[in-house]
Amino acid sequence: MGSIKDKILSNIRHYRELPSDFIDISKLIHIRKLLATYGVNLAVEVGLARKAWKIAEYEKEVTRNQKKINFYSKNSNLGKSDLYAKANTGDLQKKAVEAENLFFELDYIFKASREVLGELNQHISYLRGELKQEQFYTREG
Repeated sequence: MGSIKDKILSNIRHYRELPSDFIDISKLIHIRKLLATYGVNLAVEVGLARKAWKIAEYEKEVTRNQKKINFYSKNSNLGKSDLYAKANTGDLQKKAVEAENLFFELDYIFKASREVLGELNQHISYLRGELKQEQFYTREG
C-alpha cells in the first residue's frame, strides 16, 4: 500500500521541483500518465481503507455494547456499565482511530494528486498552444 502512496508523492514532488517555465511536453505527459495510473490504484486503496475503518468502528461498537450488557446484567448500574465498556474496549478504539487516520491520509493524498493532475493538464495545454502558435509563425515567415 505504501508503495503507491510513495510513487504518487514522488511524482508530485518531481513535478513541483520543475521550473515554472519548463517546456518539455513529453516529460510532463509522462508525469501525468504516471499520476493518473497510480491515482486509480490509490482510489482502490482509499476505498479499502474506508471499509477497514468502518469495520473497525462496527467491531468496537458491538464489543462495547456486549461488555455494557454483561456488566449491567451483573451489577444493574447503567452508568457504570457504560464506563466499564469504554474502559475495556480501548484497543478496539485505537484500531478504529488508526484505520480512520489511514483513510484520511490516503484520501488527502488522492485529492492532492487530482489537483496536481489539473495543473499538469493546464500546463500541457498551454505548451501545446504555444507550440501550435510557434509552428504557425514559422510557416508564414
